[in-house]
Amino acid sequence: MSVRSFNLTGSIDLPPYRKSEAIVKGFQGSLSALQAQDLESAKCLEAEAAARTQVAELQKQLESYQDIHGQSGDMLEQLEEKESELKKLRLQVTQHTQAETALYTELERLSIAWEALDKEVKNKLFDLAAVEDRLSKSAVEVPFSQPLFPSGG
Repeated sequence: MSVRSFNLTGSIDLPPYRKSEAIVKGFQGSLSALQAQDLESAKCLEAEAAARTQVAELQKQLESYQDIHGQSGDMLEQLEEKESELKKLRLQVTQHTQAETALYTELERLSIAWEALDKEVKNKLFDLAAVEDRLSKSAVEVPFSQPLFPSGG
């Protein structure tokens, strides 16, 4: 037989053991919810711990790279220096190429002038040889045209 009583508000009063059962069920529900939250919290804590471990490993790797290659600022300065040096060298290559082209042009001009002078010298040489031939012939002819014994007295 169940014992029920009515209170003044019109609701049914439950027997004390039923109240205890209801409270226990509520606590069990709260406990299940807390356990579910604890699982989520535990998962979050595990994820955070894994992330922190990974960050620590990455920090170690970064430090070892920095030890090997220097600080990133140093590397950036070195890169800028190398780029500046590369620009200077490219400018020098351009200047050397232009100077080389100018030298080849001057060499060609001098070669043409040399050939012209060489032809002129050869012509002068032939002219000189012809003049020498005429002089030697005239020197040979002049004594025969003069008397051997000059007259006069």
